[in-house]
Amino acid sequence: GDPEGQPEGEPGGEGSGGDGGGGSGLRSVHWTEVKVKRQAQPVYPPSAQAMHIEGSCTLRFIIDERGVPTSVTPTVCPAPFQESALAAAAQWRFYPMKVNGVAQPATFQLVLRFRLSE
Repeated sequence: GDPEGQPEGEPGGEGSGGDGGGGSGLRSVHWTEVKVKRQAQPVYPPSAQAMHIEGSCTLRFIIDERGVPTSVTPTVCPAPFQESALAAAAQWRFYPMKVNGVAQPATFQLVLRFRLSE
């Protein structure tokens, strides 16, 4: 008897595919476990501003053992915000994710919000 249902956790997993890296060293963590060293505010896209659109982008980060993003992919992100969100995300820096004192690559999801300021 196979167990029914999906495992709890992240919505919309893409199965066990991936980019062929084996992924054994990649630790999936909650974003609160990763400490932000520097964050960049995304530029509000002029097109979205003109249309008074607000929104938020959920991005999947992969960071290396130095805390530098090596890959950022939007998982849920309205089209007008994608470019801006990815450009900002590339400038973020994190403290290394350490497991038993050893820095390791990690993956997590983070939400960038776009709000119109008055």
